[in-house]
Amino acid sequence: MKKLRWIVFSVLGAFLLLVIVLGIILATLDINRYKDEITRLVQQQTGRNLEIAGDIDLSFFPWLGFSVQSVSLSNAAGFKPDTFAAVDTVNLKLKLLPLLKKEVELSAIELAGLDVNLQRRANGTTNWDDLIASQDNSQHVQDKKVEQTSAGSPLAALTIGGIAITDANIRWRDGVSGVDATLSQFDFSSEAITLGRPFAFSSQFSVSETQSALGADLDLEGTALVDLANARYILEDVQLSVMARGEALPKEPLELRLTTSVDADLNQGEVRVDPLVLESLGMTLKGQVQVLDVLASPRVEGSVDITEFSPRRTLDLLGIAGVETTDPDALKQASTQLRFIATPKQVRVDPLTLQLDDSKLQGRISIEDLSRQSLRFDLALDRLDVDRYLPPAADASQKTEPDPAGDDGALNLPLALLRSLDVKGGFSAGELKAMGLRVQAMKLSLSADRGLIQVQPVAANLYQGSMRSGATLDARRTTPRFSVEAALTNIQAEPLLKDALDMDLLSGVGEVSTDLETQGKSVSELMSQLNGTLQIRFKDGAIKGINLAQQARQVKDVLSGQAPQKSTETLKTDFSSLAASAKIAKGVVVNRDLDLRSPLLRVEGAGQVDLPREYINYEAKVLITSDVTGQGGKSRKDLSGLRASIPIRGTFEELSTDITGAIQRAVKQDLADKVDDKIEKEREKLKEKLREEEKKAKEKLEKEAEDQLKERLEKELNKLLK
Repeated sequence: MKKLRWIVFSVLGAFLLLVIVLGIILATLDINRYKDEITRLVQQQTGRNLEIAGDIDLSFFPWLGFSVQSVSLSNAAGFKPDTFAAVDTVNLKLKLLPLLKKEVELSAIELAGLDVNLQRRANGTTNWDDLIASQDNSQHVQDKKVEQTSAGSPLAALTIGGIAITDANIRWRDGVSGVDATLSQFDFSSEAITLGRPFAFSSQFSVSETQSALGADLDLEGTALVDLANARYILEDVQLSVMARGEALPKEPLELRLTTSVDADLNQGEVRVDPLVLESLGMTLKGQVQVLDVLASPRVEGSVDITEFSPRRTLDLLGIAGVETTDPDALKQASTQLRFIATPKQVRVDPLTLQLDDSKLQGRISIEDLSRQSLRFDLALDRLDVDRYLPPAADASQKTEPDPAGDDGALNLPLALLRSLDVKGGFSAGELKAMGLRVQAMKLSLSADRGLIQVQPVAANLYQGSMRSGATLDARRTTPRFSVEAALTNIQAEPLLKDALDMDLLSGVGEVSTDLETQGKSVSELMSQLNGTLQIRFKDGAIKGINLAQQARQVKDVLSGQAPQKSTETLKTDFSSLAASAKIAKGVVVNRDLDLRSPLLRVEGAGQVDLPREYINYEAKVLITSDVTGQGGKSRKDLSGLRASIPIRGTFEELSTDITGAIQRAVKQDLADKVDDKIEKEREKLKEKLREEEKKAKEKLEKEAEDQLKERLEKELNKLLK
């Protein structure tokens, strides 16, 4: 025991003597005399210039201290500005005796006036590549030494008197992306830091980006805990305030506030963020996030709840005031709830609930393969009136002037985006109203596969009938192709046309089927390349806007030389059945089999509609089968059995403005054409008659001349014989 005690005292004595000797050396050592040597070593190791304009101060016992002022390191060759990094003041002190117990005790760490310029050229080289290269040669040896000295020697304790960073600035200029960002006026301070114990911290700084002209002032505070022994790191009661600015923002400044706590337990491989509260623009987002298996195969799970807010108020806070909607009560309340799971390969949101006023959307969305951006969804909407969110209808007196350049309605489809899509999903809606059209129990499937977009089948109930349709957009070609198939059964035509087109054209119950295809990059091209077929069949209804019986009476009056009688009769043509089919080629709709029947009349029709030229050339042949009183006219027995051809010719605008006048003009033109044809025929007959009479007269004259010549010859011959 005495021998052991002697050894211990001997070691302590030797250590004390060493401390005294080192203290005397350091106390008498002027480290500033070695600035040039330090600069030379840095130049030799990095190829850069180190400038120490201020003094270097060292202290030894009981603290090993280091302090330096006004230090700068030059930039890499070819980079501007000339300085890579500079600092005004660095103060650091380490207590020596606790090191014997594997404890690290530092005084407050002070760093003031740090400036760093980070750059990357367009070719990818950076202004720190040379610093990394200079370290590579010795890195392997250093790593081995670290392993040997640290293995089996965990740090028993770490205490830092606090951290104080003031006025730090870091600038990042990226020649690849064009980003020019700056972190400026960075201040950070903390209480004394001891492993395993919580300490408070705070920070204030600004960020800005030149290209986007955006910037923000940030204020951060909270409490932290670092437990190296158990690999656990905690942030509690974190408060982050952001004041964003910039002309690109709809509102300046834009305020945001974040409240959260983070618990990272690396031994368990878990990180938990709870609570997570984000407040901005009159909205509050509440949620929680958990990262599992963070060190191996991370999986993120969480929930988000955007509590009820007013979208209209949010728009006002964004500086978008006075948003007008058809329904002034629209955009009053909204909310969102969702849960999500994310891995490095996929993201899933299930369930998802979105509420807007009295409409609710529920379902799930996922990206099954992040590398392919494979979007999958299954969504159900209870009800939505799209029209109530549209701007109010413009005043009818305000006419839009046509484009003098003759705009052909370019589609400007994002072809590159369409060709990259990988989408598949289903959508249903209990009640939907859009552009006046009302449907119920709608279901559809959507798929997009590298430019081939298909919506089929689409099934819905509408206007006491049903619809089944499908549509395809093929964007794989240079010129996009479109196709539509649709079949409507037992449809009430009158309310459908009123809601969809605001037009009162047709009433009755019927069926419509169509198969259309086209291609083009503009509306005019789509119209001129339209091809397909169309079939319609209706019963017990009326064609609105034209009274064919009335037109037949007026045609008879015109043909008989009488002035057409004016009438105040209802402009409609009743029918018990109506059927027609059409073929469409290059935008021209050709119909040859219109068949309309009623107890009073029969109508057959044929003609064409030129969609690109917006012109109709059609002829309806009307047969009045009995007294027309039932069709809205006065009783006229003389019309029974009347046949009349009613020409319908003119532009869409002419016919929609005054179809009766257009028909009368066409009748008169046809009549004039017939008169001209008759006159021409009579003229040709007269010419032929004159030619015949001239021929006969000529033959008569020739015969008379011949007879006279014979008579004279006979006379002369008789004289000679005598």
